Amino acid sequence: MNRKILIVGSGVVGEATGTVFAEHGFDITFSDINPGVLSRLKQKGHKVLQMNETEKPDTDIYMVSVPTYPLDLCKDEASAEKLEKATSPLEWCDIGIDFTKSAAKTLGEWLAHSQSYQVVVIRSAVLPGTTEDLIIPIMEKHSGKKAGKDFGVCVNPEYLRERQSIEDIRNPWVTVIGELDKRSGDLLEDVYRWVTCPLYRGLTLKEAEMQKFVHNLYNATKISYFNEMRLVCERIGVNADKIVPIVAKSAEAQWNPEYGIKNYGPYGGTCLPKDSVAFLSWAKLGGMETRLMKAVLEVNQEFEKRLKP
Repeated sequence: MNRKILIVGSGVVGEATGTVFAEHGFDITFSDINPGVLSRLKQKGHKVLQMNETEKPDTDIYMVSVPTYPLDLCKDEASAEKLEKATSPLEWCDIGIDFTKSAAKTLGEWLAHSQSYQVVVIRSAVLPGTTEDLIIPIMEKHSGKKAGKDFGVCVNPEYLRERQSIEDIRNPWVTVIGELDKRSGDLLEDVYRWVTCPLYRGLTLKEAEMQKFVHNLYNATKISYFNEMRLVCERIGVNADKIVPIVAKSAEAQWNPEYGIKNYGPYGGTCLPKDSVAFLSWAKLGGMETRLMKAVLEVNQEFEKRLKP
């Protein structure tokens, strides 16, 4: 049975998700708070629904892809003040997800009218603990129902690249399902029966949220690392474009997905410790700031201390 899916938030991620699931025969409806977005999608032949509490959607799954944590969050005076005064991770999570909280309220009102078991799937990137501690309570409050009993909840991160969003949804390299309960996960896994990539289940909601941020921060760190090395290359007059592509093939961390991920131990052996220290000392004496490499060494030293009795 091809289920009915309502896309909540029909920007880049939402539109790409709905478009591809429609290609696989699912009954897709797009919703958004922006009438212009809905008008554009309607012109493309899609079914649309305005997001408001008076609607009573007929769907099996809500896929939530609303924006979170805008880049200029800290530039907004009111938000910056809240961030500065935040005293716990939960308070921080609550800042910058206004669209998500608004969507959760509307979803709760929609769930209140449902006579069937529906699953809310969070596709938006939210900090660990957000779904369980903030989003679910809002939906429960406005629906009068209990998550995990009356409706299901999953976290299903996306990894698409904006310029090729539809192609990345069509051909995902991995699918992750964090689930509040088994029934939720079973239903979402059934929806993904068309994918050929590895599908990972058994994660909690918080674990799936964390996985998305570890994924993004790893990519950010890798880019910054090579940028830092390029600055050093430029400073000493060598061609980074000759060096970096070779490193992409020579470094085990590049071609072995198991490298460095299995335990909390510091890096050791003969080469890595001595070469890290040597390079940092050499760069410092040459007036070259390698902040990322300095942080790498400091983190490793912290883990070395943990091993000492």
